[in-house]
Amino acid sequence: MPANGKEDGLVPAVMLTGGQALVVMAVSLTAMVAAIIFTIYLDHKNQVHPFPVVTITMDAKGFHPAILHVKTGQPVELRFVRREGGFCTKGVVLSHWGIDRSLKVGQVTSIVVDPLKPGGYPFHCRMGCLKGVIWAGT
Repeated sequence: MPANGKEDGLVPAVMLTGGQALVVMAVSLTAMVAAIIFTIYLDHKNQVHPFPVVTITMDAKGFHPAILHVKTGQPVELRFVRREGGFCTKGVVLSHWGIDRSLKVGQVTSIVVDPLKPGGYPFHCRMGCLKGVIWAGT
């Protein structure tokens, strides 16, 4: 006869109290959620954009970079990041496309534009003090 006194030879499972079982389930659920979030993060991080992406920071001294060079006829995603809370940096205007977008400090604001013809496409703050240009060419 086996050591546990049963003829089947199986060792009984560890018995958990209600509180212990709840802790084990919570830890398991947390690990599953973390794995899902990490997978989504990696998917997003490795995502291939169908067109170029340019990050433009904005502060009291202006846009950085203020001059962008892009290909004519190819959309480009502009990611504006407002670095400080000054009055002049509250928004960005791309008048050629009729865009006037508010910017929040520390957040990314994405705008996709498509320069269809070669040339310069200006952008500026809402007051017109800070300026930049998108140069489209071949």
